[in-house]
Amino acid sequence: MTGYTVASGRFSHPVYGTVRVRTHSTTRHISARWECSELVVVVPRNIPYDDFIRFIDDREIQRKVLARKPAARLEPGRLIEGTFCDFLLRYGTPDRAGTLSSIREERSPSGRDMMVVVLSGNVRLQAATEAVMQTFLNNVLTQAATAAAWKYLLPHAAGLAARIGRAPQRWDVKNTRRALGQCCSDGSIYLSPKVVFLPEELADYIVYHELAHLSEMNHSAAFHRLCDAYCGGREAEFVARVRAFDFPIR
Repeated sequence: MTGYTVASGRFSHPVYGTVRVRTHSTTRHISARWECSELVVVVPRNIPYDDFIRFIDDREIQRKVLARKPAARLEPGRLIEGTFCDFLLRYGTPDRAGTLSSIREERSPSGRDMMVVVLSGNVRLQAATEAVMQTFLNNVLTQAATAAAWKYLLPHAAGLAARIGRAPQRWDVKNTRRALGQCCSDGSIYLSPKVVFLPEELADYIVYHELAHLSEMNHSAAFHRLCDAYCGGREAEFVARVRAFDFPIR
C-alpha cells in the first residue's frame, strides 16, 4: 500500500489482539505500550503505511512487546484495599435499565467503608474479550475511586492544607493518565482518583507537592526545599515509592 499514510483508530492483529493507533504531530519514532490488555501504538503523523506494517509485524519487536504485556489486573470478586476505604468488584442481578455497573457504599468484612462496583450485565460482560473486560473494569473502578476521592480524599487534603496554613482557591478531582495532582495558576488544586489507592503517607506527599506549588509554580530548588519541609524531610523517599507503586487502575 505504497503512498498511503496511517490514521488513528483500532484494528485486530493476529499477534497483539486489539491494537489502537494514535498519530502524534511531534513524535518522530513509532512506539508501543500496553494500556490494560490493549496495545497502543503511537506513530508520527503522515507516516507511510508500509513503515507502520514493518514495525507491527517485526518478529523481534513482537517478542519484546509481548514480554511487557501486563497480566489481567482486575477481576470480579477481588477486594482492593485503599487508603480511605476498600473497593470490591462483584457481579449482581441485571437491572431493568440494562446498565452494566453501579456503585454503592457498604461495610467491608474488616468494618471499613467500602465502595462496591456491582457489575450487572453478567452475560454481556462475561462474553467480552480480555482486553474489553479489563478496559471496562478499569473504567468502572476509576469511577468508584473518583467517588471515594470526593468523599474522603478532598476533605483529608483540606485538613493537611489547614495544618500548614495553606488555603487553595478550590479542590477538585481530575482523572489524568500520568499526573497524580495539578496546581493551577489560579490557586486551584486537582487530585487524581488514583491517589486514594496510595498508602496514607504517600497520598499526603501528593497533596503537599501540590500545596508547595502554591508558592513555587515550578520544580526549582526552592520548590523542593518547601515540599521536603512539608514532608518532614522525606520527599526523595516518597517520590521513589510513588514511582514504584503498582496502581490497580491505569
